[in-house]
Amino acid sequence: LRQMASLFPLSEETFSRISGVGLIKLEEYGERFLGLIRKYAQSRGIDDRTVRTTGRRSNGVEGGGNSDRSLRGSRLAAAVKDLLGQGLRVDEIAERCGVNPATVMGHIDRMVDQDTELDLEYLRPEGSRMKAIRKGFEVCGGSALKPVREYLGEEFSYDEIRLARIFLRREGELGDD
Repeated sequence: LRQMASLFPLSEETFSRISGVGLIKLEEYGERFLGLIRKYAQSRGIDDRTVRTTGRRSNGVEGGGNSDRSLRGSRLAAAVKDLLGQGLRVDEIAERCGVNPATVMGHIDRMVDQDTELDLEYLRPEGSRMKAIRKGFEVCGGSALKPVREYLGEEFSYDEIRLARIFLRREGELGDD
């Protein structure tokens, strides 16, 4: 919000460069925020101050935002599903689609709820790591990622824990709370 208030992004492209704004937030809130920002900026003669860079978002994330390579909405979901079918890792899918890995993981999370035939086995964390993550969910209770990450430490990424949670849910070892 502070960046929006100081940078006055006036287009979807520049709005997507705001720290924390990915494709999902852009789609859900972009027009609502942009409408208010445009109205305020226009009434005061304020120009878009968002840093314009090539291939880099203002928050320092390479290749994110709404670049020419980025896909949106259902096109992104379809691309993620196709690339999963090709056996690509989450980071490779993110790079190809011009989004961050967390965005890809969000699409995977939604897909597994709708497509029980989706083959993700190649993404399953290795045996001992899966076992440690399973224990983390047991110890922490529930299915929230943050307590498990804090329990396991920085050696485990949120994406790895999120993938393990998908497998644990599919196997009926973890609820959806």
